[in-house]
Amino acid sequence: MRPCSSLLLAIATLLPGTWASAQPKDKPTKPPAATVDLKPIQEKLKSADPQTVAQGLVDAKAAGAAGAPLAPSIEEILKKGATPPVDKAAIEALGAMATPSSSSVLRPYIRHRTPDVRRAAVRALGNTKGPEAIAAFKEGLRTEDGQVRGFSATGLGNLGAADAIPDLFLALDRSVTEAAAAIGQLCAPDDCEKFAGRLGRIGFDVMTSGFDPILFRQKPLPEEALIKIVGRLRELGTPEVSKYLTDVQSRWPANGSKKVKQAIDSAIPSIPGGAK
Repeated sequence: MRPCSSLLLAIATLLPGTWASAQPKDKPTKPPAATVDLKPIQEKLKSADPQTVAQGLVDAKAAGAAGAPLAPSIEEILKKGATPPVDKAAIEALGAMATPSSSSVLRPYIRHRTPDVRRAAVRALGNTKGPEAIAAFKEGLRTEDGQVRGFSATGLGNLGAADAIPDLFLALDRSVTEAAAAIGQLCAPDDCEKFAGRLGRIGFDVMTSGFDPILFRQKPLPEEALIKIVGRLRELGTPEVSKYLTDVQSRWPANGSKKVKQAIDSAIPSIPGGAK
């Protein structure tokens, strides 16, 4: 007598690798996004009491992206101007909300007389992004504040502002070390070659911060361009170069260019002190 289908199903559920275990399972559902009651925060921001406004800004920052509807009220605070602590709190709140429309309001604050305020502004612009942020970062490269210059260079690289390459080269030649990494992120082959021309003139640790994003881009540069970079490093031929190329060799992706890998492999033993 043949077992009934219900008995077969019961047995299958007890055996690993059987039909039962192969059945699709319901996908876990995402928990609903936490909602934030913005009305009390908005009331604080509209208050005539500076301490209440300050608390509203703290609450708005904590709300993050969910607090984006509050951005116009906070932008209005910055347009009118306030004490440096309130300005800084407002800037940080806008940075947490990451609303692109806020960049135009934040832009002038990278030149604020108070260092903490202008540094908060340049960091916030990295979150709000957009054309106004890029314009602000280009201006920031020329400010007297070293931290603003550094954040500006990093911001241009992160935002993919390839048209800022000339500005970044000027900044690099004026000792804005963060510009090296940004150039490495953005340079086309000719500009990458121009960057490599700084070898020996700029500290090698600074240069490697640019070579890494050149060599390890998610969308690789042409093989010819990368082989030229390796050749430039080989020409310098210092122990630092040997150490760096050995590190690059160890990190080269399995699916990376074989020709570039061969260039690296042959360069290392040709450098005094390099592996044989």
